[in-house]
Parts: sequence; structure tokens; C-alpha cells
Amino acid sequence: VVPLKILSLFGMPARGLAVSPDGGTVYAAIFKSGNQTTVVGATNLIFGPNSTKYGKKGLTTDASGLGGSNLEILGAKKAPNTGVIVQYKNGHWVDSYGTNWDAYVPYSLPDKDVFAIDANAASPVIKQEIPHVGTSLFNIAVNPVSGALYVSNYDARNLERFEGDDRTDGKLSLNGRFIRNQITVIKNGQVLPRNLNKHLVDAQTLGSPGDSEKSLAMPLQMQVSGNGQTLYLAAYGSSKIGVFNVDQLENDSFVPSASSHINVSGGGPAGLVLDEARGRMYVLTRFNNSIAVVNTASRAETASVPMYNPEPDFVVKGRPLLYDARFASAKGDVSCGSCHLFGDMDG
Repeated sequence: VVPLKILSLFGMPARGLAVSPDGGTVYAAIFKSGNQTTVVGATNLIFGPNSTKYGKKGLTTDASGLGGSNLEILGAKKAPNTGVIVQYKNGHWVDSYGTNWDAYVPYSLPDKDVFAIDANAASPVIKQEIPHVGTSLFNIAVNPVSGALYVSNYDARNLERFEGDDRTDGKLSLNGRFIRNQITVIKNGQVLPRNLNKHLVDAQTLGSPGDSEKSLAMPLQMQVSGNGQTLYLAAYGSSKIGVFNVDQLENDSFVPSASSHINVSGGGPAGLVLDEARGRMYVLTRFNNSIAVVNTASRAETASVPMYNPEPDFVVKGRPLLYDARFASAKGDVSCGSCHLFGDMDG
């Protein structure tokens, strides 16, 4: 079969696909889109604009804040030379302190996340490139009434240093906050990231009682009701379906609550199909390779139908260890799979 046309998107790989209500536009999202970051090498830090802050040996303390002669007294090795991650913002390369590193990065990076394709053209063409949606984009849903887009994604916080508590200026490390689970709303020309777990407090690295129950991790497929008022989200790492009032999601007034979640017994919800005529939703649960049947009125699972699964037992038992955020994190928002997307390298 010869395709009618092959469109090249600047990014790889393409993952999410959706169609506008009138059928005239196809939307495609890039899976590993990135966030316009790169690395300035350790050698440049010695002579660079922020050398006094970073020091000639990179990080100067251990995770507890111990450093200098104290480290030597304890027989610890000095910190190795390290680089710094910089991000391309407003035409300049800056670090997390806002320092300009343009002289050390002789290139720029794009951030093309979602592509709008004109499907009515005699030869389909890309008519819009939408940036700053997120770092890893999973799926797209379209509101059948308003035409608004909802993109489930991770937003990486890799611009900040990975480890240690830099006590010289009070900046925290990425301890307990290295990614953000999001749905990004694209409407009326605006790109509006919505943090699904805005109840979590960065300074409380182990969270507070009840945090985990309110969290949603690894947002995958979404479905929007026919009247455009309700959005359902498969939270793969939480074994739940998140239910959102669309207006509250768009204006960011929703309050994370376990009462707005639907628990699915099989775990790892990856796909959703709405059957509004029967008041049902069918959910693919990958931890047990079954189809969960959910009553959308009572918001409860009513049945689970197993499918044949050729996978060996150790794969089936190992999958929750990689993805289950309630098991893997105190806040219920991250797991090993948050970095190792679908078992891949962390990049």
C-alpha cells in the first residue's frame, strides 16, 4: 500500500494523534519532545560566568551540606568536575540561576511539541507548530464541542541540579520533584499546562498523609464526554481513572481529590473507550492484561474480563515494580517508569 503522503515532523517519535470535531485538522504530538536543554561542560564552568557559584570542582558539598575540609577529614573524595544544564529561553542559554551561557553554546534548539496538519488540503501540510506543551507527550484528546486540545504529558525539571541540597543560596535539589504529571490545555491560541498533583509541596520531599491517595501518575489516554463537560484520564502509575470537570481543568480551579478517581482492580490503566449510550467505560488494565468495565454513573468497576496473555510470569509480576507510583513513591506521583518510559533508557 502506497501512502497518499508522508509528512516529516521535526521530532521523534510521533505518538499521540487526534482529529478536530470538523475533521479538517489532524493533531500529532511528539513523544520525547524535550524542553530545549543541553549541557555546558565542566571545563567551561571553571572559567564561565558563574564560576564563583559553581566552584572549580563543581558541587562543593555532599547531600547533607557537608563540604570543604570536613569532607577531607572524613576521608571522603572530593566532588568530581561537573557540568551544568542550561535551557534556551527567550533567545538565550541560561542556567537555573538565570546566568547567561550564550558564549559557550554555539547553537539553538527548537521546542516543537504538537503539530496541526491541514487534512482538507489537496496535499496535507503542517499548518501550525505548538511549543512548550511538555517534555514527554503521551496522548491527545479533543473536546468535541469546543475543539480544545488536551495533551497528557510529563514535564521534566532537569534544568535544576539532580542531587544534593545547595545550602549556599537555599535552592533545593530535585529530591522528590524531578517530573510533573500534567494535562496541557491548548485553546484559543494559549498553551496552558495543568499540574495534576498541585496538592504536593516541593519542600516536603516525603509528602504529607493523604498525598498519595490524591495523586495521579503517568497520564496516558483520555476521553472527553460527548457534551464536552467531562474528561476521563487513564493514570497508568496510579491504577486509577481521573475524572475532571472540563471547565475546572481549563481554568485550573480543580482540587485534587481521591473522591474524583475511579479505582480499577487490574492496575495499569492504559486505554479507555467510552460507551455513553450504556453508561459504561471500558479500560485496558495492563498489570493483569484485562478489560475493566466501569459504570460511569456510579464511577465504579463492575467487572473485569481477562484476555489471553503470552507474557512470561516474571514480566507480568515485574511490570508493577516499574510503574506503580503508589508503591514506589511517598507522594504517589513518580515511579521508575517516570524516567525509564516504557522500559526505555532515561535519556
